[in-house]
Amino acid sequence: MAQWTNVDQSSGAPKFVVDATTGRTGVQEYSNTVFGNTPAETEDGAGSPGWTRVVKGEGKVVAVELVDGGIDYANNDTIEVGGDSGTITTNGDGTIVSIDITLSGDLVDEIPVVDITTSAGAGAEFNVVTEGRIGRVSVETLVAMRGMQS
Repeated sequence: MAQWTNVDQSSGAPKFVVDATTGRTGVQEYSNTVFGNTPAETEDGAGSPGWTRVVKGEGKVVAVELVDGGIDYANNDTIEVGGDSGTITTNGDGTIVSIDITLSGDLVDEIPVVDITTSAGAGAEFNVVTEGRIGRVSVETLVAMRGMQS
């Protein structure tokens, strides 16, 4: 039986162990980290044509900073960052002056979007402060082959 095929399908992923920590094979990891790359898909430098393992860096959101308070918000409006939610405090003009949010500390592989549930507010801007390796991508070639097909 072949250890892999040249077709980008989960059944064709490498059958040897690709994650020493978990002991998972390429077939088991396919939905998470192992991908078939055709020559056209690798033109941007994301690995070699063939089977590759892609690992996204992770980190934590450690703070959400108010940059611009916007206008027309209300004290009962809620703020959400990823899966974490909290409340906002406004002044008499509806400008956000502070936020109260408890961050879970969960690992994420991309910077979450800040959403405010409001009926009229607009224009608020926030800076999401992270730590760790969010946004870093590592590509490891497992099986190089020019003839990879989609």
